[in-house]
Amino acid sequence: MKLKINHKRLFLVAPLITIIWLLVIYFIKDIYPFGSGTIIDYDLYQGGVPAMYYVYDALHSGSFFYDFTTAGGFGRDSLLSLFSLDNLFLFFFSRDMLINAISLLLIIKLAFISFTASYSFSKIFEKLPIPWVILLSLIFTFSGYNMQYFTNTGWLDAVALYPLIILFTLNLFKGKSKIPYLVVLSYLLIFNTYMAFFVVLSLIVFGGLYVFIVAGKSKLGKNTYALGVATIASLLASGCSLYRNFSSIFGTARFDMIGLGAEGEAAESSSYSVIWDLLGSSNNLEISSLFMLLGVEFAIACLILMWFNFRKNKNSRKYTVYFTLVFAALLLQIFVKGVNLLWHGGSYVCFPFRNGYMLTFFGCCIIGYFIIGFDLSYNSKYKVKILNLIIPILCTFSFVFIVPYILTLYQTLENFNVLSDNGTLKTGILMFPYGMMLLALTAGFLLFRVITNRNFRTVLTCALLILPLGVLSFRLVGNAEGSERTETYNQYYEDCFDVRENVTGNNEFERVCNPDLALITNYPYISGVPSLSNWTHSLSSNHIHAFVRMGFSSVYTRILDSGGTVFSKALLRITDTVSKSKLNNKLYYETRLSQGGYHYYSAKYILPVGLLFNENITKLSFEDFSNCFEYQNAVYNSLTGDSDLFIKTTPEIKDEKYSVNGKDYFGNKSDEENICKLTTSIRISNDSVVYLQLYRGEENKCFIRDITVNGKKLIVPNASKNYGKNTRFPVGFNNNILEIGCFGNEVVELVFNIVNGNAKNPVLYSMDLQKMQTLCENSVKNDYKVSSDSISLSVSSVSDNKILFIPLTYEDEWECTVNGEPTKPVCILNNFIGIKADKGENNIQLTYSHRSVYLNAVLTALCFFLAAALLSAENKLKRVPKFVTSLMSIAFVSIFIVTAVVLYLVPVLYFAFALGYGAY
Repeated sequence: MKLKINHKRLFLVAPLITIIWLLVIYFIKDIYPFGSGTIIDYDLYQGGVPAMYYVYDALHSGSFFYDFTTAGGFGRDSLLSLFSLDNLFLFFFSRDMLINAISLLLIIKLAFISFTASYSFSKIFEKLPIPWVILLSLIFTFSGYNMQYFTNTGWLDAVALYPLIILFTLNLFKGKSKIPYLVVLSYLLIFNTYMAFFVVLSLIVFGGLYVFIVAGKSKLGKNTYALGVATIASLLASGCSLYRNFSSIFGTARFDMIGLGAEGEAAESSSYSVIWDLLGSSNNLEISSLFMLLGVEFAIACLILMWFNFRKNKNSRKYTVYFTLVFAALLLQIFVKGVNLLWHGGSYVCFPFRNGYMLTFFGCCIIGYFIIGFDLSYNSKYKVKILNLIIPILCTFSFVFIVPYILTLYQTLENFNVLSDNGTLKTGILMFPYGMMLLALTAGFLLFRVITNRNFRTVLTCALLILPLGVLSFRLVGNAEGSERTETYNQYYEDCFDVRENVTGNNEFERVCNPDLALITNYPYISGVPSLSNWTHSLSSNHIHAFVRMGFSSVYTRILDSGGTVFSKALLRITDTVSKSKLNNKLYYETRLSQGGYHYYSAKYILPVGLLFNENITKLSFEDFSNCFEYQNAVYNSLTGDSDLFIKTTPEIKDEKYSVNGKDYFGNKSDEENICKLTTSIRISNDSVVYLQLYRGEENKCFIRDITVNGKKLIVPNASKNYGKNTRFPVGFNNNILEIGCFGNEVVELVFNIVNGNAKNPVLYSMDLQKMQTLCENSVKNDYKVSSDSISLSVSSVSDNKILFIPLTYEDEWECTVNGEPTKPVCILNNFIGIKADKGENNIQLTYSHRSVYLNAVLTALCFFLAAALLSAENKLKRVPKFVTSLMSIAFVSIFIVTAVVLYLVPVLYFAFALGYGAY
């Protein structure tokens, strides 16, 4: 048998099979191009797709450098990932076709994974038979990781490039060129820094194990030098981009939340307590992580057999130990949460095993190594015995997964959610592929005893191994046409397109608001309209808090349209409002009712761009005020010099009753809740808006179950399937201030059912609409013009020392001239642009500078070519000085030891200690 592979078209077989199988899935499920089914799910529908729309609009008419669309604007210039091949691929489609194009993008990405896997496995295992190269490529492509996490399309880049990185790492150890390693790792570091973090960490841990165990002490200096030099060169080549990327990451609210853990449990990220919080995180097994075992079943069986032959086969001992340690290190992420959190840099939300593809890759390596040794070391009769041993092992493995579901079949099935442990358990999603495996392998066990034809055995073996992955991929890839999830997601986008059709011609300072939260958070990107609503993980904590201080809600890293006051909305230029429910005609003019059932409004109260404030606006700090109403009073006073706009209203308490009530959750009693039924009334004279803010107590447990206003229960907007039914406040997506209603010359009767609180918790403020009307009428409209990266504005001031307010987020890159003279903008209200204006006409030109972006691009290119040139020159050296290799060895060994201790030894010992004392 010829074992050497020289067939170039081999690399196209696995991609072709991948494309055909995905098209079969699409055809059966009526997914585009065969129907209206969709592969969009989870983070892709709220995060990935909107980002693609932003890039598309930026490529055609917008700006890559400053995002005017959401959150009052923010800089995008540090995010080179926006120029990834994914987003550039979508450039060739029309805007209306973007959602459908993503289905094609998934096929291309998975086919590319098959290609890189085929190429890498054929080079790593040069004597591996062709069918096994194809099979391993398909196992890697349709692994549990890819089928579960494919909706994070950017992560698939790391999956595709990882086999190449490992291949080129092995080539380094063989003394081959370092340039391929430099190119691939640098690309990943520049365009996908987050996923590159996992790759570099794996090179330290798993590369170190290979150097110490497989390569041996004699080659330690040579191998550590090669790996170290190539990796350092890659880091230097991408250094400028890495600096900007990490500066951007470290400045985000998401980074500030490191230490909150996977469940969002609070921890002080600024203290050493965060370390103990990470180590002591709840160690409940996350069922979704077990998906990573799909595709490695045969690898486990092979590893067991390698240990059975450990004594007999001396040549394989090093690899047996190496693969066992690598496999164990990756499995620890599933079972020891402290290890997993440290691998993830201290925090993750959902998607608990983001480097899980490594488990499948090394599983494929185990299979490849075993098959080569299996073919070369044993005769055919012995092979049959081995196969007859492997199949029962796999059957046992499958049966272990199936038993829990057999025991829980009586439970009510719910809609499957790949991120929900309960949903996973109750639907038995793992039962289907493993059930198929159990049946197929049991049949195969019998067939192998009676079939002697070798080719038929090969085909049967491949079919048995690929069958469960085929079932899994069919189950998880895409939502069929007409399914509940497809209808839900398609409706989300139809609603966004409804907004696009009905809100036209708005410039960057004519923003849209969706106060009833009927639209998804990132609707502005899909609709192509400016708004405040944002969920990009790119905003700083100060940025988000600036809008919270204006009364808007925020959850995790989102800015939401819920909340806000008439004043803050006018100040931030919210000119249009869209809502499924009817809004108060005292605040809005209704312009139309769309065919999609949405009401469109124009705001009655709008302030112009370029308001002039007194200089004290630069000194206002939210920390000096008790709540957002007092803070906005100070802003109003700086603008007008007038008395307070918001007046605290003390209600007349008519009745206050207390009771204790328990709520039933899934058959288990929760902690008892203290209920305060508070009956009050407030007298409103002038036309006013009444707002509510709730003091939640030191333990943050107080909330209002429902509010009755003049005998009618108040509906509190919240993003959920139960639209228009929520009465709780605060609630997930509506947690800051609540508009009670508009009233005039009347007594308003209010009834609050307060949980874990009393009459002191609700805080009521009223805002005089006449004052607001006067402010809007007296404010002079200014001419302005906005282009992709600049703003021109003319403002006339009647006095000196005024601060002109621009409702855009301040960035250091903004450059300004006033009447042709350079002026440094200032940051006011903790987030927005302020410009000093003098008496008379002020012609202002604001420009977002691109110098740092261009400098970054040029330096990155220069560093890359310099690194490539140095590596090429270094590769020609006949001999590296011994002291250099010795220093590199010492450095690498030190890094490896520190990483191993921090990443594994400490959390595992902590886990064992806690387990011994019953902490888990």
